[in-house]
Amino acid sequence: MSQNTILIGIGYAGCKILDKAKTGITKLYLDTDPEVEEKYSGGANEKVSSSENIRIMRIGEKICGKYSAMGDAGLAEKAVKESQAEILKELEGFNRIILVTSLGGGTSNGATKKLAKICKGLLKKEVIVVTGLPFELEGHRASAAQYVLQSLQAICEVKYVQYDSSWVDKSMSVYEAFNICDEKVLRLLEVVIKNVI
Repeated sequence: MSQNTILIGIGYAGCKILDKAKTGITKLYLDTDPEVEEKYSGGANEKVSSSENIRIMRIGEKICGKYSAMGDAGLAEKAVKESQAEILKELEGFNRIILVTSLGGGTSNGATKKLAKICKGLLKKEVIVVTGLPFELEGHRASAAQYVLQSLQAICEVKYVQYDSSWVDKSMSVYEAFNICDEKVLRLLEVVIKNVI
């Protein structure tokens, strides 16, 4: 069954979480970031096992230019549309698609929603989204993530972790706090994989 499944990391956090997942399942890293290939290719990332099937794609190269979506969910949706033919080619032969992300940012919100619609509606694939939701105190990011979550739940199965401020203390950097959150999403991903594969 694992050969019928592909894991897709979306956006900065989704790719980072996917990179930590130790599995024989095919991985596809999708981001609007111009450096996504450099970050996750075997040469740049010594942790990549030679037995893993790794695919990496920058989406929306024309529309984003030398930048990423920079927090713009609408631009990230357009990036998926621009790269749709290449994405569909990467998804050939897979019946189950697991999207891994952490909602709140531009690429995570826009690209995840658009990709879930394509995979479920156009391709008629089984789609599961594994994600984290921002801390409630994150304001606009939290409300935007809730909106996307509701949209995703109307399309496909969604498993999520609501980030909780009790997990972190004031001495931690923002980077350290988000690493804790990423680990929670990674643990959830491992459970999902175990249950569906």
